[in-house]
Amino acid sequence: MFKRVMEKLQRSPIESDLKPFKRTLTQIDSFSDTLKSLCDDELKAQLQLLCAAISSPVNTLTQAKIFAFVSEVSSRLLGMRPFDSQMLAGLALHDGFIVDMKTGEGKTLAAAAPVIVNALAGHKVHVLTFNDYLAKRDSHFLTPLYQFFDLSVGVIQEGMSTEQRKKSHACNIVFATAREVGFDYLRDQLVHYAHQKVLSGLDVAIVDEADSILIDEARIPLVISGDVHQNNHQLAKIAKVIKQLDKDDDYATDELSTSVHLTESGSGKIEQEFDCENLFDIDNLSLLTSVNLALHVEVLLIKDIDYIIKDNCIKLIDEFTGRIAEKRRWPDGMQSALESKESLPVKMDGQTLGSITLQHLMSLFNKVSGMTGTAVLAAQEFHQLYQLK
Repeated sequence: MFKRVMEKLQRSPIESDLKPFKRTLTQIDSFSDTLKSLCDDELKAQLQLLCAAISSPVNTLTQAKIFAFVSEVSSRLLGMRPFDSQMLAGLALHDGFIVDMKTGEGKTLAAAAPVIVNALAGHKVHVLTFNDYLAKRDSHFLTPLYQFFDLSVGVIQEGMSTEQRKKSHACNIVFATAREVGFDYLRDQLVHYAHQKVLSGLDVAIVDEADSILIDEARIPLVISGDVHQNNHQLAKIAKVIKQLDKDDDYATDELSTSVHLTESGSGKIEQEFDCENLFDIDNLSLLTSVNLALHVEVLLIKDIDYIIKDNCIKLIDEFTGRIAEKRRWPDGMQSALESKESLPVKMDGQTLGSITLQHLMSLFNKVSGMTGTAVLAAQEFHQLYQLK
């Protein structure tokens, strides 16, 4: 396997980037041979000596030794020894690259060594995955390996209490979705005292499914809201009037059906129903806003595609995962308009208290790397958005 990896690297178009990794890979292979003959107690003793000498930044020789230990411990505890190709991927991750690895090529295990190197050097490491299931699965699989290196592991799941989140974020290694970390960051901005914060730092991030998290969702804002009062009777009336509009004469959508607006005929009907001379007058701004929201949810939001009704409540469907997005509401009056459309009890609407895009969130980390099966195809976007190679 090592020979085949070396031959593949010789043909690589980015040979200059890979030369230092090739040298380190050779060192790892050499160190690994010396560890195989040690019993568990001897292996632990040698590891403790190595860890006692670690400082940040970790030099190449120490990095190679840690990778060798990861290989041997993984073989003993997990029954899986990383291939040289996985070690190469780990070295690239540690150096801040986006690594192209297809499904089935062992991304989970490939990330273990760079996670351990960073954590042993005193860095907080967030392993960011695409959904809660993957975060829980990967943390459960790798926890025995991390614990052998005396590293604590936390996992963040949707629905956790503040204390549970704080405890998990305090660990050396944290598995979570990028969204959950983003919402924790936003909530931390709203607390009154430092001890109420749950995040204990954003230092190193290793991102699985990097194309989905860093590119597809990069500019979609995460929003945290508070409650505001509203006129529910007015909303119900507006929803009823909108349903009576003629789709051919009273409103029009754009070519891709991503926006909708009233025609002159539709505006006239609204003005007649609400007894206002000019719907677009500054004094009627609140009414115009509510009408536009009601029109948007009536025409553009489709039941059982964009949302479902469950337990007499609107439940949003995440456009990327197809799953129900619990505890998430559309902001700025749209949720209330949707509840009125479906003749459901209108809850207090949300006022935006804070928002952040995943692109901005990732810029808060000191070092970011990631893995995806489309790294090469998306190379230009990774460089433009994050200056990642």
